[in-house]
Amino acid sequence: RVPRVRPTLLEQTDIQSFQFDFPRRRLTLARRPLLRQRDAIPLVDLRPLGAPVAQYACRVERLLVNRAEVPLSRPAVAVLDTGTTGLVLSDSLYESDDLPLPGAAMRDVEVI
Repeated sequence: RVPRVRPTLLEQTDIQSFQFDFPRRRLTLARRPLLRQRDAIPLVDLRPLGAPVAQYACRVERLLVNRAEVPLSRPAVAVLDTGTTGLVLSDSLYESDDLPLPGAAMRDVEVI
């Protein structure tokens, strides 16, 4: 942790995992790992790569934009942030030739 970054709410608790059920509008917090459940996603710690805090991130196996698969030339991660309305891409991916229809609106994004 970078000293200037204050701890998050979950970092101040003994919560080890959480689960979103978007259709039912339900958030489950657990003091034990939930990875045995069918829809759990293993998280990746980005702090060794320079992230200032522990973010909820997972590996990306496939990325589809406007229903076209984007070739990923290097490992990619998705940061899970329920407070973000939209999509944030790294500059290197956005400015690459890998995105379909460069400059066109990204109307449909699927991360697998």
